[in-house]
Amino acid sequence: MSRSTYPVFTTAAVRDASILHPSQGDTCVISTGTDAGLYTYAGPITGWCQPWNQPWGEQFYLQITANQQVADFVEGPGVINGLSIDFSPTLHRQYVARFKGTFLTDLVGDAIDVKIQVQAADVATYMTTTCISRGDAFGLGTKTPHAFTWHVPTLTTRTHFSVLARQSTPEVALAGSIIASVLTPAYFSLQDVGPSGPPV
Repeated sequence: MSRSTYPVFTTAAVRDASILHPSQGDTCVISTGTDAGLYTYAGPITGWCQPWNQPWGEQFYLQITANQQVADFVEGPGVINGLSIDFSPTLHRQYVARFKGTFLTDLVGDAIDVKIQVQAADVATYMTTTCISRGDAFGLGTKTPHAFTWHVPTLTTRTHFSVLARQSTPEVALAGSIIASVLTPAYFSLQDVGPSGPPV
């Protein structure tokens, strides 16, 4: 069936005013703006959505705007400012979270714990990785790029995402030593990679 056979609306608001009681399987086209594309009515919970059997792509993208220190060994993990967001998932969809950034540490062998906190229904899930610095021994200002990807647990309710980091090895007091930092550009994103079940 060609695109021209579907009703076309300039915005979702115009569509909703025109189709007051949609039925599951109804399809339309939004023609303008960032939401432009093909939409199907999946059901009373999901509502209008992109074609269900396709990945929906990036859901959010966050990037820090300035270098910042990470929590030290004693303090425990702290949120990286700018990499935190509330997100309302769609039932029966699969997500992948990605973080990429560079950490500045004192010494080769210094470790940075990086975590994504997924907090839904007051239950926090941590997905953790450890970044080990590379470079010359006792070389101050060791920079280590790091990137990782996690498949996110099934989400059923409004969820808070945060990226946390801390220096997981004790600080060594040396002349000219630095506090571990995360450098710009560092980003955190969430992608929808497809369905995990039928629409509702």
